Amino acid sequence: MDLPVNKDNIQGGIWPRMPKEFESYLFYKITDADRFRSDLKDFLYNGHITTSAQCEARLKEIHAMVASGRPRKIKISGINVSFSQKGLQKLNKAQLRDALFEYGMYHDLIFEGADTHEGLLKEFKPPDEHPKDDDSWRIDLVFIVAASDDKVLNDGIAEIESNFSVRDVNKASLELVTEKHGNRRPGKLRGREHFGFEDHISQPQIKGLDPEPGLNEPGSWPPGYIFVGHEGDPRKETTPPWSIEGSFLVFRLLDEKVPEFNK
Repeated sequence: MDLPVNKDNIQGGIWPRMPKEFESYLFYKITDADRFRSDLKDFLYNGHITTSAQCEARLKEIHAMVASGRPRKIKISGINVSFSQKGLQKLNKAQLRDALFEYGMYHDLIFEGADTHEGLLKEFKPPDEHPKDDDSWRIDLVFIVAASDDKVLNDGIAEIESNFSVRDVNKASLELVTEKHGNRRPGKLRGREHFGFEDHISQPQIKGLDPEPGLNEPGSWPPGYIFVGHEGDPRKETTPPWSIEGSFLVFRLLDEKVPEFNK
């Protein structure tokens, strides 16, 4: 019998989502694996990784507030983390047996896709004349910080920097490679992406988590399509126990040509 997804064991950015006005992606390399394990353990046990259950409760609070007709600003923040294959190797974690994940983003984009080496940002590609058998340039992990305003966002970033002693060369377990920041569009453009379409639609409905789809709506999907180790995951029987209820993250920074598209 398949067990239901544990909302306290999955990250809220996967489901239902982290409510946010501002969001930052902080990409790191692990510089001291043993110290990082200890730092990460403290970070987890102190409740700094935001769960699905927490995000679900926050979204319900926001919806209730809007429905009451008395909207107010709710101070909220959330932190999630995702590791690359290289980062998991540094932590001595068993492989997930997924070729695309193992090879990494650069291999998928350049050798399997239509992108070119020259078209990528320098932090996401090997330096020129880099030995092909050396992948030390690859990023180990990314922290995702979401918040209701820029002050709360900066508080979340400071929490990460403090816990992992990022600014102390003698204690740091991480080295910042790059960071990307974004926020909702303001005013009448709020809730719409840069081509003008409504954002956050066409999300897959997950069985056991989302309401059953209505008439003429797309069907729901087994949780294993999203969460490792559940019904629908083709590698369910061989997935490492530590990875159960994790998910795969794709980060891509797109250059959208809005005027050209509108033409």
